[in-house]
Amino acid sequence: MADYTELEIKISHGDSTSYLIELRYNDPDEQEIRPPEGCEAWLDAADLSAHRLDIEGYGQILSQFIFGDPKTRLYFNQALQAAGSKQVRLRLFVDRSAPELHNVRWETLRHPENDRFLAKNENILFSRLLASLNWEQLQLRPKGQLRSLVAVANPLDLETGKYEVDGQALAPVDTAGEIERARAGLAQTLVATLASTPEAPGQVTLNNLIDQLREGCDILYLVCHGALSSRENVGTYLLLENSDGTADLCSGRDFVERLANLPAELRPRLVVLISCQSAGQGEMRASDTQGALAAVGPRLAQAGIPAVLAMQGNVSMTTIEQFVPAFFSRLFEDGQLDQALAAARGVIGDRSDWWMPVLFMRLRAGALWYQPGFSEDTDETERWESLKSTIWEQRCTVIVGPGLNESFLGSQAEIARRWAEKHGYPLSETDIDEMPRIAQYVSINKDTNFLRTAYREAIQFEILRRYPELVDEQMKTDRVWSTKSLEKVLHELTRQVWNPEKPEAYQLLARLRLPIYITANTTDFLSEALREAGLNPQVRLCPWNNLIPEEKFLYEGEEPTPEEPLVYHLFGHISEEDSLVLSEDEFFDYLIGVTLNRKWIPSVVRAAMTNAALLFLGFRMDDWQLRVFFRMIMAQEGKERLEKFKSSHAAAQIVPGEGHIRDMQRARQYLEKFFNQEKISVYWGSSEEFLAELVRDLEGEQ
Repeated sequence: MADYTELEIKISHGDSTSYLIELRYNDPDEQEIRPPEGCEAWLDAADLSAHRLDIEGYGQILSQFIFGDPKTRLYFNQALQAAGSKQVRLRLFVDRSAPELHNVRWETLRHPENDRFLAKNENILFSRLLASLNWEQLQLRPKGQLRSLVAVANPLDLETGKYEVDGQALAPVDTAGEIERARAGLAQTLVATLASTPEAPGQVTLNNLIDQLREGCDILYLVCHGALSSRENVGTYLLLENSDGTADLCSGRDFVERLANLPAELRPRLVVLISCQSAGQGEMRASDTQGALAAVGPRLAQAGIPAVLAMQGNVSMTTIEQFVPAFFSRLFEDGQLDQALAAARGVIGDRSDWWMPVLFMRLRAGALWYQPGFSEDTDETERWESLKSTIWEQRCTVIVGPGLNESFLGSQAEIARRWAEKHGYPLSETDIDEMPRIAQYVSINKDTNFLRTAYREAIQFEILRRYPELVDEQMKTDRVWSTKSLEKVLHELTRQVWNPEKPEAYQLLARLRLPIYITANTTDFLSEALREAGLNPQVRLCPWNNLIPEEKFLYEGEEPTPEEPLVYHLFGHISEEDSLVLSEDEFFDYLIGVTLNRKWIPSVVRAAMTNAALLFLGFRMDDWQLRVFFRMIMAQEGKERLEKFKSSHAAAQIVPGEGHIRDMQRARQYLEKFFNQEKISVYWGSSEEFLAELVRDLEGEQ
């Protein structure tokens, strides 16, 4: 059961003078969907500004704005009552129609009944939820592989008093102290630092910062001063460094754009922006109301950064010294950002600037990382032993999903998003990650042949983006590669990129030495890995339509062996474009076709699907390939024999990701429903992690 409920407060523009307030409550453990409640409200910006140094009065104005209407007040109180002993994830969602509200200090919002600050209540996890303009899904990383970059900008000319905010000079930054504090908080990650020294000034330039991020970074911890400009379309400045060590007034817009232009896998998962009184002033002052760094937060989140923790002004040194270790200490316990912020706020609750930290997220689950392994109620030793025994006995069938191709060719969701944008997909934004749905739209607006060409073009795009050095100059000018050219480049990719010293998932898979592998992928990566391991794979395609040549699907040889394994492509291969299953209609036709052409599916493949332990690798629970494969199994004769392997069937590897499966208990229940039996093991982690542990155990016991 979930140990929290969710309460969202959404604010959007009504007419030119009013706002629309909507409250929406949800308990993940309840089947009932509660209707939202809303009202129209007005906010006196001048009155709010007049109370900028009166935090209590400021919060009361906000409380009257949100809860002044009896309907929203009652709904809020009922939501807290319904939550009972559960924590409440209170998320404030400022709609794109009201960007001016991002500068409001929502963390000072007060309870409508007892007048206490909501953000000081550790049973209420307060954060600001933002909708991203970037549609890419976040792929979580395991806790043990997190990397951090600590960057501290301390321009030489700060000492001259040249730069001021509200008439007060910005103080030099205590570089050594900031680095020491950040490294201590981030000690459970691999930490890199970027900072200037007297011998080497000018290190924290924007270009150097981006170059460091390209090396890989999950958490960017940036200490610098910021300022709000009165110039139109400029907004926020970050005081970074020029190469000579002087201050570079880097616009927040440029900073955000450079981070947004990084490939999704290189963008930080969490950006922490700190601007503190490094000269030692202990209490809040007028300039602390600027909130320059916090103004960058919404832009970063909307540009695709999953979470941003920023300060709404120059926080006192004492507050930072207490807040930072408390935040990271709690964060590395369970990876929940809003939980960590609530705990850290509790530590600084008696400080006058306790409200300064603000968390912007586009993560509904609030998770920064995951811990690899089987679900908590699973006996890991028993599961590994059961699975290993089926592999030794060659009674295990691996079903390879699209996730194994993502590190080379990107995800199907990325292809779908590009197609949706390019071809003007007009329906719901929630569909744009669904490749079969977007492919259906493309095929209807164009035709099936166009869809096949677009698929080759999508793979070509990723190769040129990720591995331009593998492509000769002539091919770089070709609009769309031929099938043979594409196969040639993919073969070269495996030869150049794969490293025996650091094996990829496919290389680890080949070391299982199984007689049959079933794959949902359309490339030769699996066969290439088997050949690299000295084996002689036999490749066949599933005959779901009458356009696939017989020599591509007939298997008349002896029983496959580990030395000559059968690689069976369920949904086609790029060498035979008529075999590809891409659109929704093709998936439906596929189910009909495999039923009509069942006799042409090799008996050894049918047996492998119904008389063996099934091991799924590289699938998300909402992948069409996985769902169709389940239906295919359920249509097979002898599926009842799967019961014999229930102690090890199926060790399903689920890719964790925001917007995908977040609850292992529900993921396992989903599988159990499909197989109509218990004892389904769900492993939370990447294919590489799962296979590395499995292969290590197998080879260590030989």
